Amino acid sequence: MAQGSGTPENEDKYFISKSRALIFLIVVCLLAVVVGLIAGLSANSGSQDNIQTTNAPPVQDGKPWMTLRLPTDVVPDHYNLMLFPLVDGSTFTGKVSITINVTKATRHILVHIRDLAITDKSVSTIGGSPRKLSIVQSFFYKPNEFYVIEVGENLEAGKQYNVTYDFNGNFPKVLFGLYKSTYKTPQGTTRNMVTSDFEPLDARMALPCFDEPTLKATFTTTLVRPTTGYIALSNMPEARSYQYQAGYTAVEYQKTVKMSTYLLAFIICDFKYNETTVNNGVKIRIYSPPHLLNNTGFATYTTKAQMEYFNTQTALPYDLPKSDLIAIPDFNSGAMENWGLITFRETLLLYDPLKSSIFEKQRIAVVISHELVHQWFGNLVTLAWWDDLWLNEGFASYLEYQGVHAVYPDWKIMDQFLSGDFFRIMARDALISSRPISALSDTPAAIKQMFDAITYSKGAVAVRMVEFILGDTGFKNGYRAYLKKYQYSNANTMQLWNSLSEANNNRINMVEVMDPWVRQKNFPVITITNQGAQGTASQKRFLIDDSAATGTGSDFSTYGVMLSLRWFSGSYKWYVPLNYITSADTNTPISAWLNKTSVNFNYPVNGWMKANVGQYGFYIVNYPETNWNRLQAALESDVNTLKSGDRAGLINDAFMLARSGTIKQSLALGMTKYLSKEKEYVPWTTALGSLGYFDTILSMRPSYGDFKTYMINLIRGRYNDLGWTDSGSHLDRYARSDILLWVTRLNYNTAIQAAKKIYNNWMVNGTSIHPNIRTRVLRAGIAAGGLKEWDFAWNKFLTTESASEKTALMYALAFSRTPWILNRYLQRSMNTSLVRSQDTLSVIRYVSGTTLGRPIAWSFFQANWNTLYDRYSQVTFGLARAAESLTSAFATDYQLQEVQNFFNTAKDTNAISSSKKTILENIKSNIDWLKKNEADVADWLAKNKNI
Repeated sequence: MAQGSGTPENEDKYFISKSRALIFLIVVCLLAVVVGLIAGLSANSGSQDNIQTTNAPPVQDGKPWMTLRLPTDVVPDHYNLMLFPLVDGSTFTGKVSITINVTKATRHILVHIRDLAITDKSVSTIGGSPRKLSIVQSFFYKPNEFYVIEVGENLEAGKQYNVTYDFNGNFPKVLFGLYKSTYKTPQGTTRNMVTSDFEPLDARMALPCFDEPTLKATFTTTLVRPTTGYIALSNMPEARSYQYQAGYTAVEYQKTVKMSTYLLAFIICDFKYNETTVNNGVKIRIYSPPHLLNNTGFATYTTKAQMEYFNTQTALPYDLPKSDLIAIPDFNSGAMENWGLITFRETLLLYDPLKSSIFEKQRIAVVISHELVHQWFGNLVTLAWWDDLWLNEGFASYLEYQGVHAVYPDWKIMDQFLSGDFFRIMARDALISSRPISALSDTPAAIKQMFDAITYSKGAVAVRMVEFILGDTGFKNGYRAYLKKYQYSNANTMQLWNSLSEANNNRINMVEVMDPWVRQKNFPVITITNQGAQGTASQKRFLIDDSAATGTGSDFSTYGVMLSLRWFSGSYKWYVPLNYITSADTNTPISAWLNKTSVNFNYPVNGWMKANVGQYGFYIVNYPETNWNRLQAALESDVNTLKSGDRAGLINDAFMLARSGTIKQSLALGMTKYLSKEKEYVPWTTALGSLGYFDTILSMRPSYGDFKTYMINLIRGRYNDLGWTDSGSHLDRYARSDILLWVTRLNYNTAIQAAKKIYNNWMVNGTSIHPNIRTRVLRAGIAAGGLKEWDFAWNKFLTTESASEKTALMYALAFSRTPWILNRYLQRSMNTSLVRSQDTLSVIRYVSGTTLGRPIAWSFFQANWNTLYDRYSQVTFGLARAAESLTSAFATDYQLQEVQNFFNTAKDTNAISSSKKTILENIKSNIDWLKKNEADVADWLAKNKNI
């Protein structure tokens, strides 16, 4: 953006007298010291390009194993690894020889291990006549997972050494590290496989290694597999194979490029593949269990097309000779971007044209795109430390949309970004318990908790804002420069900003503009006021509960002290890319930077204005009530007055503001009345998402009957348009799914009878249900049915070979209206011979999705906490997500106390420490909402239910 006043260019500085400047500088420095003591954060300077994040503390009294981070006096150069997993056993053995570079004289060599036994080790010189060094002592320091070797003489700076470890381990019962998975053939035979999942801290479960992202090295890997019936895969193509011992073959792979340990991958299986070749010669193979090979066609085409697109976009073609994508039966993560060997859940890679839905098809394309983006953002250029995980995940979570759009433009997936990421993360980030995108990660627990919606979705929003500010060409030039400069290396947020600025001739200082968005939590509300034709836009931090802001402790914004002389207090401020249109001209947005506290503009006294055109800025806008009313009237008169994204933005802003008490609930609800004329997916799904809060929180209140009547009347016309027949555009199918969800959720009789008929035809006559309406039919049929209908679906769940069908059934089974059936389902979900371990927490969350199931699921969660903790405490996204889902609708003082008691008395609830504050804040917010708004909402619904 080049228009508007106050553009934050480098030459835009404050000018003050020398004496005042000196006083001011002293004050700022003192503040910085205080902040450093309080927050433990170091200042970042926009002029530096090599800033480190979460630096390792100094060695304590010559004991480097006492700190979390590895010392940097010894760094890896190359690993030579032999790994022998027993596919039909429970153990694995290995040997790794690591060439290390010594940067500073030391007697200590530290590597990471977890649940490995070191059976032998040695340290030897390299060059000349190699000799072994004496080992004074070696030990495992469990708190930091370090295996320590102390040698009898100094390792000399500037020299290389070999350190070798023989080791063994047991396959863990969890789905990370090096672990076993199984699947059943159509004939009922169980087949074993070995696979891996290492991000962020689990490569150390497979081999002794320097398990930090900056400690990149090359790897030569050898895997030992059974000679017959199995293949072995790793990051690189096979170089050679030879007989290892009777019945076993050793497969050696080509040397890797320089890479981080968390990107390693080792798989032994009996899978088959579908193959294609990218236009630059890279081989693409999609692996699956043999009986599912026919379901790899969509992924094969999509991967090839998207890789060719990203090769062009990045101007750095994918540099490995192959990229394998493989469907893993047991896999906790959705997918993992291991360089050259990307792993997926089956449902996120395999598309069955007869049994998979259009929603699963799009999801597969999105996840493939996400993982391919990581081949550049994450693999080629890797975060310097986990503080800046968003550099990997934020770029992947936004550019994934572009990769899908390039291949399937008729899906209009770029329109879905608002409902898919933007609005959802706003609701999360409006809590005081939120965190900045880039946040201190100084413990293993803190690192794992970085893998959340803030990193992914808000990170994606930040990347999209960068694109908007720089323009398409400037954005592309900027990230190309960033990738080229730091390829095969590591980078942090400051280095990204500087690359973006430099690639655009420093016309915009990206540190000044964007750093507040990633280093401060929350976002601003822009308030529009006017005195006649004189309009003013001012900014203020937005919170659902404004009274929760303290400005101290974890809520203190250190940003001004850390970065710029512009802001030096604890207040939250952002550079806001403000734009707006008016009723006089809806086609030409007017732009202005809101870089202080307010900006003036010409206000349309007799018309209306709509700010944040296109919803590119991560902020909400509040207008004078007259402007809200004019916008509502304009949409009711002509729905196309605004583009669909802006209509969705108005709905989102109105409900966010009403939730905080900034505007009346009646005003927000009034914005939905025009929906009876709305035909586009994004405004509808945004409105239904906002109204879902009312559906949940009012579900036990006297006003729910009026709410139900209003919603049925609002939705009926769209339901009549779409019905149960699968037809229309891609987004029509998405809209149909939303509408069918709501009409069955509201128990709309016409819809329920139609769903029951389809369900009965399936159960009695074997008539297939179209995949695009399957989850809605199954849910409605089970909810309206009894034990017979539930058991029929359960048996189908156990016997189907289709992962898509199994997922739909697993979801629908949670909607029985018989309490003992729900309890039985929850108990069965703990049996891994019936429900895969990766799906147990999903079942608990699904059961909690109804008014009836919510207390049942919460009681089960508490009663089985110890078992769930043992299984999932180390799983990214696991327990914390489940706990948030289970308690999201709690809205009474009793429920608040019950949750607090659970946190206080259950063992090891630190596994969900990142979510505790969010959960309690959300419950308090729900209680407060009912106290303040229930009467007004009930009154509005009573007056408007018969629209």
